[in-house]
Amino acid sequence: MTHRIQSANGMSGRYRTMPDDFYTIPEDVADVLRKTDVEDMDSVDGYNDICSFANFWYGAVVERLKSAKNNGVITPDEFKRAREIARGALPQANMTERTATINLRSFANFIKQRHDAHVAPEMQVIAQKMLAEVEACGKIPIALEVLKANGWQV
Repeated sequence: MTHRIQSANGMSGRYRTMPDDFYTIPEDVADVLRKTDVEDMDSVDGYNDICSFANFWYGAVVERLKSAKNNGVITPDEFKRAREIARGALPQANMTERTATINLRSFANFIKQRHDAHVAPEMQVIAQKMLAEVEACGKIPIALEVLKANGWQV
């Protein structure tokens, strides 16, 4: 999201309950963490436990808030406000949705920068998926051909 080339919109925890799935540690990073773990500590399991508990806590709070709202204990506005703040306990690694509008020049720049062996593997996957979607829509085949002919590596 720090790549500012688009108009973006995302899922808002203020207006809906956030999903509880989170990004697990990739195996290559898990291997690195295991090399540094002391006998009584497992970083990978600790990470998963923390993310799972944060999602459990958030879900339990939202359910109590919904019940209180439905029983007239709190107002709908109080429910929304409390849910909005409760999402702060969610892990940074929780999945979310993003919708982006991007022009062709910025898209080409994004693919050039993010579809590269030096970039984090997760970002490469996103770039590949974005490119596949653009190619599949069939709206700009000539533009994609020109970009590739001019050294755009994909």
